[in-house]
Amino acid sequence: MNHQDKASKERNIKTQEGTTKEGTKKKGTTNGMAEPKREETRNNADKKGDERKVEPQKKALKHAELKNAEKKKAAKKNAQKEKTEKKRAKRKYSRISCLSWAIRRLWQLDRNFMFFVLAGVPVAVIIPLVSSYFSKELIDRIGEGSSFSELTIVVVVFLGVIFFLHQFRFFMERKC
Repeated sequence: MNHQDKASKERNIKTQEGTTKEGTKKKGTTNGMAEPKREETRNNADKKGDERKVEPQKKALKHAELKNAEKKKAAKKNAQKEKTEKKRAKRKYSRISCLSWAIRRLWQLDRNFMFFVLAGVPVAVIIPLVSSYFSKELIDRIGEGSSFSELTIVVVVFLGVIFFLHQFRFFMERKC
């Protein structure tokens, strides 16, 4: 017997159960099918009621799972942001290393330039210090009651030092 013959026999058996030999419907059947028993319908109703009670619980669980999943995603995003911020905040090179690299590079390009630039820095710092010390020294000498010749010597010395420092700074600037 092949597969089609089996299927056709099963169909014939099902149709025969719902009808009598004369072809009329059996009592208590609809469309040739036997009616389900009342107990079965009650059991199905009870099951549906149970399902209705379980559905809100399932929904609540699904909702909680979704919230947890969202929290985990948010936590991962925050962790990634913190990592990128740490990477951004962490400097690859220090200021001193960058400055030393620039000085070495300039030294390789033009040594005279670097010499005059580096020599000009202390001069630029010393000029205002000498000017400030000059006024302090002059006021102290006057307060002590020093003679006019001593005051003249202090003024000439300080003005000479300031003049020399300015001339040296201009010379350095012309060389650069």
